[in-house]
Amino acid sequence: MEQRKEPAAASTTPSSGGEGAANAPLVDAQKRERCWAARDAYHACIDGSKTGGGEEECGAALRLYAAECPRSWLLHFEKRRKADQERSAREAAYQNRQRG
Repeated sequence: MEQRKEPAAASTTPSSGGEGAANAPLVDAQKRERCWAARDAYHACIDGSKTGGGEEECGAALRLYAAECPRSWLLHFEKRRKADQERSAREAAYQNRQRG
């Protein structure tokens, strides 16, 4: 009896040149926790900033975030954050139109 194999992925190397799933770094639980804490601290800094979270205010938090998180995670978190902010802005605009 022959063992059934899962179909292979089309490619493990993304065309954009970024990290693919096959070569993504393995991250243990402690490293994940440090990454998430650094991400949350950086986002809190830029959210609380009066000047948009520039280098003077949030540079140290950004450097820690970049040091603690794999690059692919950092890119994912920032892309997701931007999408969430855009969605929130659309929802607020919709609510304002409904009231108006």
